[in-house]
Amino acid sequence: MHRLLESQLATATSVAGQLELSALLKLVAETYVQMDGERRGIVRSMQMMSDEAAALTRELKASTASQLQAILDHVKDAILTVDEGGHVATINATGQRICGHIESDIVGQSLSILLPELAGKNLREPLDQWAARSEDTQRDLAPHETTAVRDNGVQFCAEVAVSKTTLNSRAMYIVCLRDTTERKTAEGALRDSETRYRRLFENVVEGVYSTTRDGRFLSVNPALVRMIGCESVDEALELSTPSLYANPQDRLQAVTAIERDGEVRHFEFQLRRLDGSIITVVENARAVRDTTGMVVGFEGTISDITERKRAEIAVLE
Repeated sequence: MHRLLESQLATATSVAGQLELSALLKLVAETYVQMDGERRGIVRSMQMMSDEAAALTRELKASTASQLQAILDHVKDAILTVDEGGHVATINATGQRICGHIESDIVGQSLSILLPELAGKNLREPLDQWAARSEDTQRDLAPHETTAVRDNGVQFCAEVAVSKTTLNSRAMYIVCLRDTTERKTAEGALRDSETRYRRLFENVVEGVYSTTRDGRFLSVNPALVRMIGCESVDEALELSTPSLYANPQDRLQAVTAIERDGEVRHFEFQLRRLDGSIITVVENARAVRDTTGMVVGFEGTISDITERKRAEIAVLE
């Protein structure tokens, strides 16, 4: 099992050993948001390094080659300078490690030796296109995703950011390349985990829900839809939890206890179905809080124990 999946399952499991599916789905959503933020940060970092490398190249006459090389050799991405014909002029130490080529073997070669999608093309056109940016736009934050190849022929996922500069009156491209294999693997594992979580959410026998603070449903699974007596998820989302309590006082006591204790609480109450019939259910619920600690909603599971209660009464009789 993937480490990310193991961690999320452990986090979403209560002290009693019960998997809280709503918490699990929330973790998946939060992970996507975090990954998206990290991805944007990586792109900005790549573009900044590409721009800084271009600036350093323009100032080459004022700086020593050793100073420039020391900087380029200690960044985490492959940085290459490419002439206007698309031939590699220099490659930093990181680039040599990532791509497997030593500088003497790759200098003078077409950039397509690393980026197969450029094979057979006039490289100036795609390089100009990748270097063109519209500042502060969504497009500007999207690097060019491609497939790169190492010297042994092994392909890997990569992102490319390009800056264009002029050196000695000639166009020069600064190409910043990042190996994204590990991140792509993690994203694939996350998508797989989300699929599994969604399958659990939709097929468990317990009703699973999340609501706003005033009880309006934000999400419900098919089991809860059937338990309430609705025809569809959309119909159930039009309802709110207060309307399901046969005794409104039970709802008030439950909400008060959950908000006060700040932990998962276990309740038994009478639930009024859409057709007016009453069933006995057990609810495990917890409060959802924002970063300030304020309660913004609730989530939990509901199980129908009507038959069990009837059996218990029959035994007593």
